[in-house]
Amino acid sequence: MSRSHLIGRNLSAFSGRSDDVPGLIAFFRHLGQRRLIITGEPGTGKTTLAVQMLLGLLDARAENKRSASGEIVPVPVLIPVSGWDTKVHRRLHDWLAVRLTQDYPALAATEHGNSVAARLAGGGHILPVLDGLDEMEPPARAEVIRLLNASLGEHDQLILTSRRAELADAITSAGRPLNAAAIISPLTVSQSAGADYLGDCLAASPSRAWQRVLNALGDHIAPRMTALDLWLIRAVYVDTGKDPAPLTELLDGPHAELRAHLLDALIPSLIETRLPSADPADHFRPSRRLDPSATRRYLTFLAERFPPSGNSDIAWWRLAGTSRGFPLKVGVATFLCCVPAFSVTLGIVAALAQIMMAGGPTVLFSLLAGLSTGVLLGAPFGMAFGAAAAIAAMGRAPDRTSVSRARAWARNMARGLFPGAAAGCTVGLWAWAAMGPPAGILFGLVSGFATGMVATGSWADELPGYAGLRLRRRPKARSLPRDLLRGMAFGAVFGPLCGLVFGVLGGVATGVQFTLIGGIMFGGAFGPVIGLIRWAEWPLADEVGTPLSSHRADRDLTLLRATASATFFALAIGATLGVLMSRSPTPELAGQAFMVGLSIGFGFGWVFGLVAGRHHAWLALTFTVVPLALIGKLPWRFMGFLDDAHRLGLLRAVGPVYQFRHAALHDHLAKAHAPQRAERPLSPAVGSPGAGGP
Repeated sequence: MSRSHLIGRNLSAFSGRSDDVPGLIAFFRHLGQRRLIITGEPGTGKTTLAVQMLLGLLDARAENKRSASGEIVPVPVLIPVSGWDTKVHRRLHDWLAVRLTQDYPALAATEHGNSVAARLAGGGHILPVLDGLDEMEPPARAEVIRLLNASLGEHDQLILTSRRAELADAITSAGRPLNAAAIISPLTVSQSAGADYLGDCLAASPSRAWQRVLNALGDHIAPRMTALDLWLIRAVYVDTGKDPAPLTELLDGPHAELRAHLLDALIPSLIETRLPSADPADHFRPSRRLDPSATRRYLTFLAERFPPSGNSDIAWWRLAGTSRGFPLKVGVATFLCCVPAFSVTLGIVAALAQIMMAGGPTVLFSLLAGLSTGVLLGAPFGMAFGAAAAIAAMGRAPDRTSVSRARAWARNMARGLFPGAAAGCTVGLWAWAAMGPPAGILFGLVSGFATGMVATGSWADELPGYAGLRLRRRPKARSLPRDLLRGMAFGAVFGPLCGLVFGVLGGVATGVQFTLIGGIMFGGAFGPVIGLIRWAEWPLADEVGTPLSSHRADRDLTLLRATASATFFALAIGATLGVLMSRSPTPELAGQAFMVGLSIGFGFGWVFGLVAGRHHAWLALTFTVVPLALIGKLPWRFMGFLDDAHRLGLLRAVGPVYQFRHAALHDHLAKAHAPQRAERPLSPAVGSPGAGGP
């Protein structure tokens, strides 16, 4: 705590109640620089008090603006402080801008202009409520104190929560306290307050068993009981109507045994008392009944993957990064997606072509022939895309130094050069042998370039994307044609390359012809796909950043990318092969070539759209959850389960991430099976949302 004259006049001591939020708000606003640290022991309600103050500040903001005489009244925003990578973001405001953009995607909408989050954070319009300093490693906690002192200006406001011992260690290591900050701490629960609380929760005439518990509680509560313990007793015994006899003995024993007993019983108790509801507006009841043992198993698995000692936010898009062998899973899953895509598409096209040309009993044969040919055709593409996706899934070491765009582009190209060349040669030789040199060169170039693009990604570092297609709600809907034209500039680059290759092989006339063909193929396929996705990725001004909405948005973007890519590639490759075969002496070959190109392009484009681009969070989660669900570690409805756990009160939502509602439950589940951990826990990620407090 800073000296009293730096905090505010006549504020060297303060006492208040958590049910008097206006009094707490008045105390905060009378501080000299409105910086407050809420500290205390585990389970004393630090985060709850911070959230109460946040809601109170929001409720009083309109009134405070009227009486502020032009002074900026900031918007309080709850942010887990353990997501702050102090090696990457050396100023609080820089990190706040990154977090605001991630948690509130509407801030990136085009109508708000560029860098609106940075302007809000740097202009004093945000009051950060930094939760959970104690969840960080000791060196990081001290560095946060140092950087806060270096970053905060005269008018910057702040609320910070931390456990008492960890805060003291951080201040000692930093060498000085947080400038001009007041510190408040909850008092110990008194005997009368604790007994009155439980008595009010019981019937007017408690049973003898409960009377014995209340008598024992009077002797136990003062030195050891916290608000969390009282709530656990209510949730486990009062709300369920269970016999409280076990509590009598536990109250006489070590407090750790009582807490462990209550935490063990919490999950089945909440499931028992909060029955499912089909009403989505009923926010405190799950959508379906959960199995208590399975729920505990799933939450224990998540507690191990997102340990309390690290960045403990349950960010659904980061689950894949905790899985060993994730690149291998991505490669195999991509291969398994590619082969059916080619097989089914080619089989359907072959059957339709037979129906249009002849019909009769040969349709089934054509379908089977197309399916089998699609397997043979999809295998080389599947291996190429699978290898490239596996490379992209490996991620890359974080670069903590700023580099130019040209250097970053060169690094990406180098990353994709080898897999692109290998895939281009493999697919090109296969197409050469099957359809001749022209098709071999074209397919080699297309597959090589596409595979190289896939390999330049970094799935482990990617955040969820957003797909918005509502033209009427976009103030800059005219940017769609511009983005499409920019994307189609690929044709101007790769068309001459195709012409040069074919010109060397077949002369000037052939070179000119294939310059046009290559331009159509690349510009007509890559261009619209890239332009459409770039346009759709801009969030809308009313975009909401919740775990479910961010999951749906990234899923929609992935499916949009795959569908658009499949459509444009089908038309481009079909048209290209049709033109190539148009000079054939057999007129039917051009139509057949178009149909074959249509099917090849659709399968190729679908898989390319899935694994290319900048956002693969939904796809990575799917590739991760499926094998884990097969062995019972996670549910098939993973996001639905998280939402139900949130509704039960086991988790809480902070922006697009979940956290364990109580740090004690997180610690308890993580320690329960710590020796059995087989996967690596999540390490802090650059720029990703962080963990919450107790």
